[in-house]
Amino acid sequence: MNSFYQLNVTEKEIPFVVFYDNGNSVVPSHWHKEIELIYSIQGNTQMMINDRMFEIGEGEIGIAIGGDIHFYPCADNHRRMVVMFDLSIFEDPRWYEKNKSEVKKRLENLVRVSPQWKEEQKNKVVGIVKELEKLKDSTEFGRTLAIKARIYDLVLIMCNELPKNSSQFRIFSNINQTKMLSNLEKSISFVEQNYSRKIKLEDAAEALNFAPSYFARFFKRYTNITFLSYLNAFRINRAQWALINENKSITEIAEESGFGSVKTFNRIFKNTTNMSPSEYRKSIFENYEV
Repeated sequence: MNSFYQLNVTEKEIPFVVFYDNGNSVVPSHWHKEIELIYSIQGNTQMMINDRMFEIGEGEIGIAIGGDIHFYPCADNHRRMVVMFDLSIFEDPRWYEKNKSEVKKRLENLVRVSPQWKEEQKNKVVGIVKELEKLKDSTEFGRTLAIKARIYDLVLIMCNELPKNSSQFRIFSNINQTKMLSNLEKSISFVEQNYSRKIKLEDAAEALNFAPSYFARFFKRYTNITFLSYLNAFRINRAQWALINENKSITEIAEESGFGSVKTFNRIFKNTTNMSPSEYRKSIFENYEV
């Protein structure tokens, strides 16, 4: 899935990344094969995982394993660290191939949020997350080995120590998950490839050979938001990137992000981020002033 929510591998040797998010915009429903772990540094945020909404308080952890459909609503006065990695980080393919099914079963049954863990379990995971944060910018010899070692420790804790609940995500027990994820991926890919032009729900439905009414129910069922809401959130995310990284006018960015008018762009942007596009651009660059 070539989504901008997917792991953006900045490491040359390992599938691992650490980044930060202030929660001032919606992260629409998405999924990927990597494990995503969030640590709330400041304030509270909500995290929807499959069909359940969880509150992640300051100092708490939330985990989405590969295949989990998850999204984050806007959060005020919030800052979170995101750690993502892929299980291909295991160096010995013989060990992983032999134990893949057991690892998968233990991770699938994992209780995803730390408020439901014991305090000592949470402290172990938080400790590893903070070590990974330090290693992110380290220039010391053996940095890559140290990152791998911490991730190995993290996976072992997730498999062996964190609580399990096989019924927590029963949503997938009676459906063909592979087919569902494939159709959802096609839906998201359609948005990624066509967001800059005028598209409607009917266009996405046609791309999947679905009736529009069925597609609308399917998309809402497995993302918890409507197709239009997802499309607008995707466009706003693209616009945010352009406002920070491109020296273009608000009008140009609105058009290239797929909005039919600047007025519509300004309204949806402000509803999403609580700031106008120009205020957002100004706030970003003020934060980077020395």
